[in-house]
Amino acid sequence: MKKTISIACLALSMLVISGPASCDILNAIYPSYANPFSEYWKGRHKQTLLKGNYESLQENDFVVSDRYYTNGASFMVSHVNPTPYEVTDDGLAKATPYSDPSKAARLETGYILYGQFMYTSDDMAERPEAVYNQEGDIIGGAPTYSRPYSGFSYSGLITRLYQQDKIESFGLMVGMLGPASGADSTQTWAHERIAPSSYKPRGWDTQVKNRPAIQMFRVTEYKDKIKADTASFSFYTAADYGTVFNRAGGGFTAFISTPLGEACQLVLGQTTSFPKSYELPGPQVPQDSESLNKSRTPTITNGCHKNRSYVLAFFRMGGKGVINNTLIDEGIHYDVDGDGYEETYPRQHASFYTEASAGVVFKFKSYFDVSVQYNVRSPELADIPYEFAEHHWAGLNFTIYNQGVKGLLYSAGFYGAIVAANSDSEDRVNPGD
Repeated sequence: MKKTISIACLALSMLVISGPASCDILNAIYPSYANPFSEYWKGRHKQTLLKGNYESLQENDFVVSDRYYTNGASFMVSHVNPTPYEVTDDGLAKATPYSDPSKAARLETGYILYGQFMYTSDDMAERPEAVYNQEGDIIGGAPTYSRPYSGFSYSGLITRLYQQDKIESFGLMVGMLGPASGADSTQTWAHERIAPSSYKPRGWDTQVKNRPAIQMFRVTEYKDKIKADTASFSFYTAADYGTVFNRAGGGFTAFISTPLGEACQLVLGQTTSFPKSYELPGPQVPQDSESLNKSRTPTITNGCHKNRSYVLAFFRMGGKGVINNTLIDEGIHYDVDGDGYEETYPRQHASFYTEASAGVVFKFKSYFDVSVQYNVRSPELADIPYEFAEHHWAGLNFTIYNQGVKGLLYSAGFYGAIVAANSDSEDRVNPGD
C-alpha cells in the first residue's frame, strides 16, 4: 500500500513541478478556473487540506460476489473558494457585489488524496493454470477468464463550478495501472482481514502490465426541471478521456426529499453518483450608489442551508458509448504452457453500456452527510450477452465538513473497527486447497 501511494503521489508531483508547461497543456483542455496552476487556485491549497470537506467513498460487490468491478475506494478533500464569482464570456470574474445575480457562481477546488479501482474475473477462486478436456481444448484457467484482472490507483485534482442553470465538474487523475497499482495486495489483505470468509483471489498474476496513467473527466448536470424543493428531475452529460478510458454519455437523475429550501439544488459527485446539495450565494445587487457602498460580500457556506438536516432518496439512470477501455483491451497475460513465454489472451470491450443507481442520503446540519446506494450495469465486454443488471455493487459515502485531511483518521478508525469485528471469522478455503 505504501508503495502504491508513493507512486501515485510521485506522478502527481511530477505534474505539479512541471509548472508553466502543465498550465499550458491544461488550458487547452479545461476552462481556466479548472486549471490548478491558475489564479483561481492560488492561496487555496493549505485551506483545502486543513479545513476542507473530507469525503470517503467505498464501493464493493459483496451484495453478489467478487467479479467484474469488485471494489473501489477514494479519499478526497475539497473547499469552496470564499471569493464570489460571476460567469463571463472569458470564464469567471470576481464579483463584489454581483453585477448580474443570474450569473452568480461558486467555485470549489480540491484534491483526490488517493483512489483505486479493482476488477476481476467472474470466478476469482479459479486457478490461472490451463485446464484441458480430452480433445486437448482449453476449458479452464486464465484463457477462459471472463475479463482481465486489473487495478488502477491514482491521485488527482477536482473542480466544481456551481451556476444558476448547470453544475460543471472537472477532474484530473494521475496514477498507475498493473501490479504497481497495488490492487492485488489490497484485495488479498481485505479478504484476509476484513472478509476472511470469502475466497482468496488467484488470478492477479494475469493482470494488465505496469504503465503510468493520466485520466480526465467532465460532468455537466443541468438545472432541475421541477421547481419544488422536495423533488427534482435533471439531465447530465459525462465524459472520460485519457489513457485508461475514453467514453461519453449521459442520463437523468431524480430525487424526492424532505424540504431543502427554494434556493437548494443537487449536484452529482464527480467521483461518485451521490447527490450533494449546494446553494448559490446572494444577495441581489442594490440599484443606488449609497446602497451599493453599504452592501456586503455574499456569504458562502458549505453544503445547503448550513443548519438544516434532510433525508432524500434518488434514482439515476444513463449510459455511455465506449471508444476504448485499457483495463479490458490489454487482455489476459499468462504463461499457460509453462515454457517461459507469456501469452496474451485478448478481450474486447462493449461499445455501449447502461447503468442505474438508487440510494438514500442523510445530511446532518453542517457536520456530516452519509449516502448509501445500489448500482447495476450492463456488461462491459463485447462477448457477454446484454443484461441490464449484469454487474451489481453497493456504495457507502460519507462527508465530514471542515475537517480536511484529519478525516483520514476517521476512515482509519472505521476500517479498524471492521477488521476488529471480523477478526474471529473463520477463513474460507479456496476449492482445491
